[in-house]
Amino acid sequence: MWKCVIRVRSQFQLIEVFEDDETGFVALLLNRELQFYSANEYRYHEALAHVPMMFARNAKKVLILGGGDGLLARELLKYPELEITICDIDPEVVAVCREEPVKKINQGSLEKVNLIYHDAYELVKSGEKYDVIIADLPDPMCYSMDRLYSVEFYRNIYNRLNPDGVFCTQAMDCAMPIGTAQIYANVREVFPKVYAYHVQLINYPHGFVLGVKNSSAVLNKELKVETKHIDEKMLAGMFLWGKEERKIFEGAKPDSVFASYAYQLALRQRIYPLLKGD
Repeated sequence: MWKCVIRVRSQFQLIEVFEDDETGFVALLLNRELQFYSANEYRYHEALAHVPMMFARNAKKVLILGGGDGLLARELLKYPELEITICDIDPEVVAVCREEPVKKINQGSLEKVNLIYHDAYELVKSGEKYDVIIADLPDPMCYSMDRLYSVEFYRNIYNRLNPDGVFCTQAMDCAMPIGTAQIYANVREVFPKVYAYHVQLINYPHGFVLGVKNSSAVLNKELKVETKHIDEKMLAGMFLWGKEERKIFEGAKPDSVFASYAYQLALRQRIYPLLKGD
């Protein structure tokens, strides 16, 4: 049975951690929206971490935007040469995820990285440069989140990358990739070479969009770390889309502010009925 074991209301949001006392599975919700479910989160985080690292050349510094649960950092810590910085707006999320039961899922990663508590949109407007920047942010459900998927945001990220830099963002449920295609179009407006890929979670496919600053960069098909799900054999398939999906990507136009409100309403009504709290 699922039980709420942590409930905290921060300055920004309601934070809830649920645990199933039969299976030991853990889930994190922010404002009642599921952020991760430990039965399949590793599929998502492996895809978000290791694919951009396979495009990166001699990466040393990585910036995670969002990711206060420490799960993406857990994957990136498999590369001992990396200096990892997490920028999350909410210190309470990090505090909750430093404790059990989430700590056993992120393997204590939040004690091994640099932490910045700041608005990601503002952070990337200026400052130091990185080799890889990964956006592990909630889906765009309102203006404060929409701007984190905008052309302007991606242009600022481009400017924070070193010449061989790689950027990757989560890009939502892609069963019918309208939202994913909008993100793809916005990233394509800024980066010279852009890819969309996906991974199958337990109940739906999840999309990702990756941009490389150096147009000559190619995917190194050798995966150099241990994983539970992704491997070299499945890499090619992660970048393949059907005819209908390709048509959606080809027709997507960049938008200065991310806008797929109708899609998001449908998404909210369709998925994540899994956990409910008082």
